[in-house]
Amino acid sequence: NDSTRRDIDLNFSRNAEELTEVTLEIEKSSLADAEEWIGVDNIEPCGGALVARVFLPDDNSLVNKILSYGGAVKVVSPPGLKQKVKAAAKKIAEGI
Repeated sequence: NDSTRRDIDLNFSRNAEELTEVTLEIEKSSLADAEEWIGVDNIEPCGGALVARVFLPDDNSLVNKILSYGGAVKVVSPPGLKQKVKAAAKKIAEGI
């Protein structure tokens, strides 16, 4: 094996094209945790709700993170992510 540390890509950051614009509605009970996750500056009051508009990787780790909040974080958009979260929650509820 001729590879060296220089040959290994250690750039773990994501390219902009790999990120999806996500809008989340956050319950006040989970505000502190959500602020730690996506940043205080990304959450703002909107009507009677707290809303975050952020760019995140649309993958299984995002679905799992959202599910970890129970019902305290809801996906407003994009619709595809909302469906992934619903499907994963249904799978859990049905014990599949």
